[in-house]
Amino acid sequence: MDRVLELDEKRATGYKNVTINEPFFRGHFPSFPVMPGVLQIESLLQLAWIFLGRGFRVVRIERLKFRRQVVPGDRLDLQVELLEQVGDRFRLRCQALVEERTAMQGDFTLETHSNFQTTLETAGVGLAAGAFDGGTVTKS
Repeated sequence: MDRVLELDEKRATGYKNVTINEPFFRGHFPSFPVMPGVLQIESLLQLAWIFLGRGFRVVRIERLKFRRQVVPGDRLDLQVELLEQVGDRFRLRCQALVEERTAMQGDFTLETHSNFQTTLETAGVGLAAGAFDGGTVTKS
């Protein structure tokens, strides 16, 4: 994920610019580069991590659908929306879009726990200007 655009208590949006310089394109696939689906999921989980503000484990992914290929030059727009929270479990609707068309979508159940000590701060990730102001998420 390259940038967070919106962050509040119900949802977060961001994007990833997909460039031919990504190392995975060398083998996936040399004559027809396509972003692997697992890396699309990873991009959404990075946004979910920022949205939740702490580490988590993936409990379940439901209704996962890949609707179109993501190729170099695409901007992958990312959205996570809170559907439900029960204790330390969060159900999120996650969607990745290219040119306002769904590339991938699914419902992710994530569980946070006090044993997951990784927070944005301990991982060295901060928001520009110390708080979300539309700035870029940066790695210290």
